[in-house]
Amino acid sequence: MIAGVCCVMRRTCPCLYVKGSQGQAPHGFNNLEKIVKAKQKALEAELSQTSGGQLEARLTSVQPKSKPFLLLERLVNTRLKGFTAIIVEVEAEVASDTLRCSEYVNWGADAIAIAANIDAIAIPHIHQLSAALSVPIMGADWIIHPLQIAQTAEAGASAVRLVYAVLKKGTAAILRYTQALGLDAIVEVVNLKELEEIATLGVATYGINLSVGLSLPIPGFRQDIAKSLLGNIPFGCYSIVGVSSAEEALEMRLAGADAVYIKQEVLERYEASGNSQETFLQNLRDSLTGDD
Repeated sequence: MIAGVCCVMRRTCPCLYVKGSQGQAPHGFNNLEKIVKAKQKALEAELSQTSGGQLEARLTSVQPKSKPFLLLERLVNTRLKGFTAIIVEVEAEVASDTLRCSEYVNWGADAIAIAANIDAIAIPHIHQLSAALSVPIMGADWIIHPLQIAQTAEAGASAVRLVYAVLKKGTAAILRYTQALGLDAIVEVVNLKELEEIATLGVATYGINLSVGLSLPIPGFRQDIAKSLLGNIPFGCYSIVGVSSAEEALEMRLAGADAVYIKQEVLERYEASGNSQETFLQNLRDSLTGDD
């Protein structure tokens, strides 16, 4: 048995957690329960074909990366130069376009994250891009079982996103397995309570507003919450913050963010306004480089 890895001998994942502390879904978790339940159903189908011994052998057979923690290394080096890193998230269809993802890198992206939803399968695209690009590739799936970590590592990813509100008590075990394989674990939190609960787990990089949107119909609310979280991240740890505009990216940089996370929808919205994605990313890179 792999010490500390939750659910490796089970067909379901009891660490799955999609409700708030008062029994209500936290604000911004639109469709989260639906997405995670779909992931759980797909995993159950896969695990039903595997015995406990086979699963244990599968998980222990994955070789740690020969060059571990590449995304964290990129964040550290970028920060030492006085810059803020840029991570561009692409959906599976776009991830299949290696040329477009290569252009994102040429235009300023320090890493590419591949998003997966109910229907999309990210693993083949992670494999394709990790072989084609020289920047770290991040798997942005909804992780609920260590098998997903194994598959992501084997595909060549450098990092994965773990959502604390989904994993809860299973976070520590999944985190340890992720780190054992040499992958960077970006642990996403939505409030100070969550931040405090995982402060002793050895998290190196925190995510804010990556998949679970911090949004209320109050101007500036998301930015204020993000700033509060940034101000309370443990010393020596790094942060990645999702932003919806170049102005918000600069605001988060000034608040201490080590990297900003740009979703594909942000690039598409900018292009729909008559501007190019190239211009957006190059201008963003310029605004996040050098002196403030």
